Amino acid sequence: MKLILNRVRVKPAKNMVYIAPNEGKEKKAKISLKRVKEIYQSVASLFLIIVVLLVLLLAAGFYWEVLGVKERKIIFETVYAQGSDTGRDRVPVVPDCYNSVAKYADQYGADRQLAERIIKAESGGKASAENTSSSASGCFQFINSTWRKMGKELWQDDYYKKNIYDPENNVELGLYVLGKYGSGAWNASKHIWSN
Repeated sequence: MKLILNRVRVKPAKNMVYIAPNEGKEKKAKISLKRVKEIYQSVASLFLIIVVLLVLLLAAGFYWEVLGVKERKIIFETVYAQGSDTGRDRVPVVPDCYNSVAKYADQYGADRQLAERIIKAESGGKASAENTSSSASGCFQFINSTWRKMGKELWQDDYYKKNIYDPENNVELGLYVLGKYGSGAWNASKHIWSN
């Protein structure tokens, strides 16, 4: 009995594979089934290694792209509501986005009231706010690319030490952008904060 697959004929009784590259030619190469199996396993192993490496690279890139993952966890594990520390009622405090608005509004020449309205419209004043349909996070709802670009412009080498979920960092960058470039970055919510 012969098994024919894409011009490869296997004769199980003789444990050999005959490969006929062209039907009209009489030369046939003989390869043992063991060798075919070894080649197949090598190719499959190589493919698996490449897939695993790609998955690891994508996972690492995603982890670092979502800024402040480690720091965010630390902020919410260490800050708790005063007076609410009764075991099961222990509620984490969301750091306040409004605390440093006055400080940075003066420093960067931004309109304080406008900044507060934008924060209210974008995040409701919650430093932990995240947009479910984009990478926007924090008080001013910076997307990752804007946070990276403007953060490098403002903090330069210290950019990597900053956390998008830290209200101090987020408000500082928001007021820097607002003071230097205006409110254009938040035009999507302008109908809410312009009134």
